[in-house]
Amino acid sequence: MKNLIIAMLALGCITNAQTTEATSDQTANQSTSKIESLQKKDEQMKSIDDEITNNKLRAELGSNSKWSLRSVVNYQGGTIQRAFNEERPEIRAEGEEDGVVGLSADVAIKYRTSERTSLNFGTGINVDRLFHRTFSESVNADLDSNKRDEKGNVRRNANISDPYAEFNYAYKLGGLQNYTAVSAGLYTDSFITDVIGREYSAALQHSLIHNVGNNGFGMAFAYVGYIYKDESNFDSRGSRRMESVAYASPFYEYAINDKYNFRTVFNWFSFNKRFGDDFRQAVIQQSMGLGISVTRDIFLYPNIQFLPQNRRAELTNVALSANINVF
Repeated sequence: MKNLIIAMLALGCITNAQTTEATSDQTANQSTSKIESLQKKDEQMKSIDDEITNNKLRAELGSNSKWSLRSVVNYQGGTIQRAFNEERPEIRAEGEEDGVVGLSADVAIKYRTSERTSLNFGTGINVDRLFHRTFSESVNADLDSNKRDEKGNVRRNANISDPYAEFNYAYKLGGLQNYTAVSAGLYTDSFITDVIGREYSAALQHSLIHNVGNNGFGMAFAYVGYIYKDESNFDSRGSRRMESVAYASPFYEYAINDKYNFRTVFNWFSFNKRFGDDFRQAVIQQSMGLGISVTRDIFLYPNIQFLPQNRRAELTNVALSANINVF
């Protein structure tokens, strides 16, 4: 009888342990399932990549993550003869004016509001003469003394300024991949606000592309309005002047493989309207280079910029544009 009682107690302990273990496993599985479900809802938003297949357009659109860091970087270098020179000609002025070698970037926090839409809140970054100690004295002879160092050389200009907000929308209609951006910005850089007099900007941009085999035919449109303070006609109600820039730039791409493509942009239809004047067409310019899709979220475009109607080495500049998305 004693042995029977001991056996019954042992059996009860084993059964209870198995039940407890099963309940714990079931609870753990339910908890894991709930966590994965929450992660999917919060982080695994449906990708737009089934509709937007162009490498550059994807990088412009930004990461598929809900939150990410989005940047557009442009480096304007010297001529192909002197790519790392501190001066670059303004080729649209036929080389009659010297431009500034430098890097500019728009860096923004991106919030993906849906599969197709996102909001960006960012600012501009500019560094002139990135690889040079000072500006050229001849180009900057008219600058005041507070922009020079103790030796009289012009200081390198670097600033973080000009915050902006932007709304993006991507979609496919028929065989066309489309990307639209609407933005508004505030100028805070002292040179832009005090010397040039520019205060605000508003822009509408749209890009579309159609692929035929390895060939991509596209168009980039934009209208940008710049608001200036008119100090010559400023009264108690306030007075503003406006400058408008509009362009339509066809572009062509040939896919060498999934990573590389030949790319050229025809900046042939660019117009400027300043302070009540009629629209004036800018000098025709073209870029040509290699598109490199480093990853889905990083696209580089090293290129040269030249005048189709005046092809000369001293009027051909080097440049690099990059779309870089993190997270």
